[in-house]
Amino acid sequence: MNKKGWFIGIGIIAVIILLIPLIMFSPIIYMSLKYGIQTLLADKNGAMHIAEKTLEERYHQEFIVSNAKYFDVFDHFEMEAVPKDQPESSQKFNVAVYKSSNKTEVRDDYQIRKDILPLLQQSFSDSKYFLKVRNTSPGIQLTHWNKEDLIWDEAIKEYPVGFSVDVVVYSLSPDTEELTENEKKGVVKLAENMRNYKYKSSDLYFNRLKPSTVSNSAAVQEILEKGAESEGITSTCVVVDFLDVSRTEDIVCY
Repeated sequence: MNKKGWFIGIGIIAVIILLIPLIMFSPIIYMSLKYGIQTLLADKNGAMHIAEKTLEERYHQEFIVSNAKYFDVFDHFEMEAVPKDQPESSQKFNVAVYKSSNKTEVRDDYQIRKDILPLLQQSFSDSKYFLKVRNTSPGIQLTHWNKEDLIWDEAIKEYPVGFSVDVVVYSLSPDTEELTENEKKGVVKLAENMRNYKYKSSDLYFNRLKPSTVSNSAAVQEILEKGAESEGITSTCVVVDFLDVSRTEDIVCY
């Protein structure tokens, strides 16, 4: 037998050797995959149900929960929710359902979003501004967790803990790139109010828009939901960690 034939023969034997355990254990593999997926789906649906019920009890209104995703680190689900009577995408907020060794904990940033918009309106009350909250996340502060199996023991302190909130201000005054003195005072006031609410960190995005970009209320709603196109923005000021701002001189644009 030539060398090529030897290689083919060895290859066939190797394939057979690999197939034998696969055939022998295929029922076990199949059942493991099947019930593993079923368990995950059951947990996912259960987590969404728990989130809905908890939000309803917490805020005395109904919510729609969707887009649940599982994360094996800390064994939790993250999902989105909207009030049932306000299902617009601009009303979406974040929910996290965590399992622990003795209870399940639901964290959300709905109250944070409800609180922050009035604060924004206090700082930027003129009709030439419209405002948005984004990239919020229910921060979790750990007191102890088991590194071996990533199961929570004493994982969560009292609400609210460690929230990070980014805010966006859109201005329809494109005649200047720099923040005006009144706008800087608004940023300082907003930072002070947010510190009083114990927010942990936040960046502020201040965008000046071309007036032609906002022709009607539908255009405003679209920008609030999807963000403004770059060609419609004349200038942007990003104030990083703006909660550290306590006077107008502290404001630095990036």
